[in-house]
Amino acid sequence: MNLFNSKKTPDATSKFPKLEALAGKAVVATADADAANEELRAAGITNAAIITEAAYNALAEKAGRVDAAEKSANDLKAENATLKGDNTTLKADLGTAQAEVKRLGALGGDKPTTAAKAEGDDLTAEAGKTPSYFDPNALHNQEAAALLS
Repeated sequence: MNLFNSKKTPDATSKFPKLEALAGKAVVATADADAANEELRAAGITNAAIITEAAYNALAEKAGRVDAAEKSANDLKAENATLKGDNTTLKADLGTAQAEVKRLGALGGDKPTTAAKAEGDDLTAEAGKTPSYFDPNALHNQEAAALLS
């Protein structure tokens, strides 16, 4: 029996006259789909249903919005995890900095302080240089020597 390709008038022997009445309709009204579904349920068919094209399109559109919302939620969860990691790192750095401030604050004013060497810093080149105020060839020392002579 080809229900949906030909317009058929339900007869008295039909088990699903309201469902068969949908055959050949260009547009199925919600009330007609609901009536066909009632017939299906009355016959014990509870795991299938008829929906209108408009209802299908609305569900498809909603599914698209849900997919977009899920993607957005997953992106935000990933960003949240990254930010939590950054926050943990910053808290550790802050704790280190506060300990250094406390250490430096406890020193007397007569004791010099030096910056802690950061990992990767190469201070050997700077350490070997003589400060310019000790260099007799520095321009400011030559001018001072000329004034004092």
